[in-house]
Amino acid sequence: TRSALAIGNLIPPLTEEEAFELLVEAGHQAGMDDAGDNLLECLRRNLRKGQERPRDWSKIDDGRKQTHTLVSQAIPSEASESEIILLGDMIVPKTVQWLWPALIPQGKLTTFAGLGGLGKTFVLCDLAARVSTGADWPDGSAGCAPGRVLFITGEDDLADTLVPRMIAADADLSKIIFLKSEVQDKFQLSDLLMLQKAFDQSGGIKLLCIDPPTAFLGDVNDHRNAELRALLSPLKTWAGERELAVVFVTHINKSNANVEALMRVVGSVAWVNAVRAAFLFARDPEDSERRLFLGMKSNLAKERKGLAYRIAS
Repeated sequence: TRSALAIGNLIPPLTEEEAFELLVEAGHQAGMDDAGDNLLECLRRNLRKGQERPRDWSKIDDGRKQTHTLVSQAIPSEASESEIILLGDMIVPKTVQWLWPALIPQGKLTTFAGLGGLGKTFVLCDLAARVSTGADWPDGSAGCAPGRVLFITGEDDLADTLVPRMIAADADLSKIIFLKSEVQDKFQLSDLLMLQKAFDQSGGIKLLCIDPPTAFLGDVNDHRNAELRALLSPLKTWAGERELAVVFVTHINKSNANVEALMRVVGSVAWVNAVRAAFLFARDPEDSERRLFLGMKSNLAKERKGLAYRIAS
């Protein structure tokens, strides 16, 4: 009780009789009057134990800190309650903002998934180039205002793969940002401080590409839904506060079972369920050189027809 906490702060030290009287008073204040002799007997018994096995007073400061922490958790004050809630009438409604209209939302997480070798990263380079220059989107919709792109890759080389592809896509390379190798080697999805530093040093980011996110999980097991959601939730909040789009590029398994596409994404279904938009990359069964970009999920807009593309030299 709070009364009991006050005892530890009294100076000089209490006599046994004073301690007993204050503990009885603390019991009464805590509403234990009905306990009667049981309360008194409990106090006497524990005082005897304290005499037989005295506390290590050299650790009393740590003990007080632990006690205060436990009490603050068990007895929330009115102030703490008012700080953890947000009333609905305090929220100002706003429309969803889009990086690519009706496909990739701004300030949200999006997943690209497909088998290897279909050009997922190639497409992402093309989209990054369009963001850097403000060029129109592949479906003909008007491009966004030019912005910077942070591209974090765990697979492709920058000098012989990603940058040449960006050049071929007419990117403004001054707006394409990568992490230095020694920084990326330590990066994890939970490292929001590093992301914020990159955001600040670049002067702001409109698109964050992470390819693949499974290379930056740290100790998180992405097959466990709860673990993956706990990892993605802070990133989602961070991206939302800065109104930047995040696109993950991941893989699907090679199962031939007749299951929904979203169930084939490698790892937990959170790679699809925790994001607001998800797309599947597939090979056209009637044309091996033609690839398909198909919507798996869209929480914020009507479902749209897919797109087709070919990779040209």
